[in-house]
Amino acid sequence: PTVKNIFEFKGQSATERVEYIIFEGLTMWGSFFTKAYRAGGYTAGPEASGNRPGEEDREGLVQMENASNITVRNCNLYNGGHCCVHMGYYASHNTIEGNAISDCGSYGVLSIGKDNGEGVVDSPSEQIYDNKFHSISNNHIHNCGVLAGDAAGIYLYQSGDNDIAHNLVHGMPRYGIGMKGHGGLYGKYKKFGNVTITDDNYWDFYTGNNNTIRYNHVYDLLTDSYDAGGISLRRSGLYNIIDNNRIHDIHPPNSMDYHFCFGIYLDGGTSYTDITNNVIYDVSAKTVGYPIKMKKVHNTVINNILVLEAGTNGTLAMQEGGGGQPESVGYGYHTVTHNIMYAKGEAAVLYWFKSESEFDCDLVSESDYNLFYLPDGGPYTFQSIEGADNFANWKKLCGGAYDQNSITQDPLFVNVAKDNYNLAANSPAYNIGFVAIDQSLAGLDGAQYILVDHLVAKPGNAAGEIKLTWDAVTGASSYTIKRSTSSGAGYNTIGTANASSYKDTGLTDGTRYYYKVSAVIGDEEAPNSRETSALPTPSETVLFSDGFESGDLSGWKASDWTITSGKKNSGSYSALATEGSGYLYKKLNISSYSKVTISFFYRDVGVDDDDQAFFRLFDGTDHDPIFEVGNTEPEGTWHFYTKTIKNAGANAQYFHSKFEFRWTMGYLDAGEEIWIDDVLVTAQ
Repeated sequence: PTVKNIFEFKGQSATERVEYIIFEGLTMWGSFFTKAYRAGGYTAGPEASGNRPGEEDREGLVQMENASNITVRNCNLYNGGHCCVHMGYYASHNTIEGNAISDCGSYGVLSIGKDNGEGVVDSPSEQIYDNKFHSISNNHIHNCGVLAGDAAGIYLYQSGDNDIAHNLVHGMPRYGIGMKGHGGLYGKYKKFGNVTITDDNYWDFYTGNNNTIRYNHVYDLLTDSYDAGGISLRRSGLYNIIDNNRIHDIHPPNSMDYHFCFGIYLDGGTSYTDITNNVIYDVSAKTVGYPIKMKKVHNTVINNILVLEAGTNGTLAMQEGGGGQPESVGYGYHTVTHNIMYAKGEAAVLYWFKSESEFDCDLVSESDYNLFYLPDGGPYTFQSIEGADNFANWKKLCGGAYDQNSITQDPLFVNVAKDNYNLAANSPAYNIGFVAIDQSLAGLDGAQYILVDHLVAKPGNAAGEIKLTWDAVTGASSYTIKRSTSSGAGYNTIGTANASSYKDTGLTDGTRYYYKVSAVIGDEEAPNSRETSALPTPSETVLFSDGFESGDLSGWKASDWTITSGKKNSGSYSALATEGSGYLYKKLNISSYSKVTISFFYRDVGVDDDDQAFFRLFDGTDHDPIFEVGNTEPEGTWHFYTKTIKNAGANAQYFHSKFEFRWTMGYLDAGEEIWIDDVLVTAQ
């Protein structure tokens, strides 16, 4: 593709915007990728930020700048060169809802505002806050990052006051949902305009504040990278909320040199973030893996279910926040209450701290009313605390400040083996104030947002027949099948199905048919799937089939061939030619067919070119040699051969009432043998 953007909404200026446009039910695909991609964004110069994608790397199917109240709803977006949707500078109050987004070069949905210091002359309050108040909800985003391995399903940079809810995100090379800001102002800048950067005004230049990431289902992530989480924040801003998400199956490739992975990762500088009501499991790597890891200050972890896989590092990791950020506020002051921490493996670690020298009583402001449980036994370990790394010592630290009301009991999950982490009615977690998490609410919400995926059309087994298959949609009571003889238009409903397959019959052979399928949940019908197509082909008639299971050569004409049970491709018998064997053949009337296919299995020992062992076809006058059966490597192994002839051109001579196929053994000597088995002749 040579088009950078399929749809570009770009107002004249920040005050003259494109507004109030709705795109609904469209299919968009195919846009340009750059010749030189800057992975990690800007890495040098005054605008340097390893977290911000380069400006030339933000093109895609839908592009917005100076745009507000644009809605993209129930569309099918795929094969975007960079992004499927990009909301750029001075984009606000836009809605991305109910779309199927897949196979993008990099990001599924990308939202980027003006960088730190933009607009500042005399006061931090002049910082431009332009990208904000978007709703990104109920989208199925998967298999993006095809061309850029650092991509996310949803990625925000300097973008605030957004609601990211009920998305299903999976199959990503790095993040499911990422939210970041400048990598660290200190060391790169001393001032913006006339304003010196200080610890007191540092966060005034960050605009990724007050975002809510809720009820998303993210899984199968970090397929091509490491050192990231299913949901990752890094210096994005303050007062963000991560609530009621389901996060699992995060595994960086073993081939990589480093293997850090996390369910939720509050990376360097992330502060004042609330992590509540999330369910995190199956997060593991060859070296480092945690359900949650957090840095910097004043983060809260409340009412979550954290499942630690055996052999990984810790259920909850806390450490210093890194450089390039305010140091006067220190780090820590985290709150951890009313969580269930279920740690598999006898060497499981519950809390992980980087080192004993880094740990102090300010690191954790409050930790209490938690349920800790090690199903495989072993000590309850709190790594790198002052003194012994056990639970008893942890409870004594800092004047007995921690987990005095916490318990170590089985939480009574419904079925751990099937990843059902709902609680039994008599779970002891309820006794410490844990509030049940309805895991079914995470992910897509409502039939209008659920599209049938992986629709495939193939010719059926009968003439004029096409068979459709697709991935089942959770909660679908039925599916509606639509067909057209033209791509992209002219669709009519032809039937419904209660399962994820459908057989369309009575079609014209050689005509291409196009299909779309929609799911019906309750009384609502979802948008159509992507289009697929197929050609019905005439059915094949079996003219002859013999695996020699009768134990004799009835139905054949044979000269010194025998039946043997010593070697066979399948069943109990095969036909055998040895020294002195001549022909084995079968006559058929194929005069009324347009195509005939003959197939069989053969095996030879000691046969070479001089033995003149051939498979032949009779043209009415001669038995034409088609294939030399012997002299095939490796010997002593069954091989498959198939020959198709069409009633046209040079092969038309075979289509008569006295057609025959045969094997002739010219000069087999002692110890030279050929077996034939599972002969099949079909015709159209």
